[in-house]
Amino acid sequence: MLKKGVFLLVVGILAYFMGTYLWGNTVYLLAHIERFWGVSVGGCLFLGLWVLRGRSVIIQNWLTYFGTRVHESAHEKMAFLSGRRLFSYNINHDGSGYIVYECNGSLSPLITLAPYFFSYNSLALLALRWVVVGQWLGYYDVVLGFLLAFHTYTFLTQTRLYQSDLQKMGIWYSCLFIPAAHVVVYGLYLGTIGNLAWWV
Repeated sequence: MLKKGVFLLVVGILAYFMGTYLWGNTVYLLAHIERFWGVSVGGCLFLGLWVLRGRSVIIQNWLTYFGTRVHESAHEKMAFLSGRRLFSYNINHDGSGYIVYECNGSLSPLITLAPYFFSYNSLALLALRWVVVGQWLGYYDVVLGFLLAFHTYTFLTQTRLYQSDLQKMGIWYSCLFIPAAHVVVYGLYLGTIGNLAWWV
């Protein structure tokens, strides 16, 4: 219980400062809205794929399979970053899946709720964005936007009150933790792509 409280307090403080900083720089971000064209194009490409899902079984199966893979991989990556050992990893044909990792007798909110805020693929690209040469940056952002849109899609389709991860952590706790974590994560994208000076 203490661990959950500490995680919630930390993510809440981070969300507060991130939200306040972004709000204070709204005028700056709007004045440089052209910096987001690549991410916007990537998001629109995914939106087009999503629209076609009802007309193509292949696209629907692809979204389901990779949605599950991204979900379970987020648990896996966060468990690895937390120093836990992974025992097994499984994706089923029906779109379900699970991982088994070293628990040490306690649940970590970061591992359990990771798929709902931790877009590890696009966050990795975001971390490497500073090494991309200027003329390729827009195209790089297209990929980033596509992956971010895919994460948003999996979050929206997989977040249900009956979902086992949310049940494990508690519905009220999850409803507080996940939005606060999203403010931090989406704020990182907004600030980094908008070229905000984080150190100011």
